[in-house]
Amino acid sequence: MSVGLILLAEPITVLMFGETYQSSYPVLVIWSPIIVIIGLSQVYGKSLLYSTGHELLMTMCTFLGMVMFLVVGIPGIISFSFFGAAAASLAAEITVTLSMMIIGKKPNWKFK
Repeated sequence: MSVGLILLAEPITVLMFGETYQSSYPVLVIWSPIIVIIGLSQVYGKSLLYSTGHELLMTMCTFLGMVMFLVVGIPGIISFSFFGAAAASLAAEITVTLSMMIIGKKPNWKFK
């Protein structure tokens, strides 16, 4: 689905929103990998961490994603408008998923 969306982003944008929004199709290209990334996040987060009682770790991973969104999003939106917002969303989802994958390998971490 992600690859198809990347390849067909421009015609889909024109079909759904009209010629006026044709220049915004790169946002759809930027967001397309989120389909796979969120799927992996659900597998690691809900299936692994949540089901084994590590809700705090899952919350911490989500918090890291929020921090990444702010770090990338604020300058990105100021400099690149909606393209920066799309990139910040992608960076945040990648951060959440990678942190869940890393923590999921050793979920018995102790926090003091």
